[in-house]
Amino acid sequence: MSKILVFDGETGQQIERDATPDEQAEIDQREAEASSADTIKINLKAQIAQLRWEKETAGITLNGMPIATDRESQALLTGAFCRALQDPAITINWKGANGEFIQLGKDDINTISAAVGKYVEDCFNAEMLHNQTVDALTSPADLFAYNMHEGWPSNAITLPNTP
Repeated sequence: MSKILVFDGETGQQIERDATPDEQAEIDQREAEASSADTIKINLKAQIAQLRWEKETAGITLNGMPIATDRESQALLTGAFCRALQDPAITINWKGANGEFIQLGKDDINTISAAVGKYVEDCFNAEMLHNQTVDALTSPADLFAYNMHEGWPSNAITLPNTP
């Protein structure tokens, strides 16, 4: 049996007493709902994180050119960006996500790096906003109804004067 605090109208004090059976039933129901909602939130956030990873690593198209955004490709692009900082005259042969090679200069590398970096950042920002929304929901019904598939960035990017 739970202890509850109640206001004693005669003394004007809060007193602790055992909950009545009806009060205990209400306490049990609220605890079950809170526990259930917390469990649903944990699972929903894990699904949102998985969806973010899938979107993050699915690739983008930049002015119609497919660019891989898996973690290895992000690392290779970061390396190319660092090399371009050291050698402004750099030209590299970059293998696109479609398997075709394209020559990229410093400006091309910077543009692609910026587009990929912004896209990845936007994916993480979308995940954060989804998690904040999930945190604000309190009922299991609202959590089950939540649509985590909306609000993600488009992976089709069009920029003027780019590769």
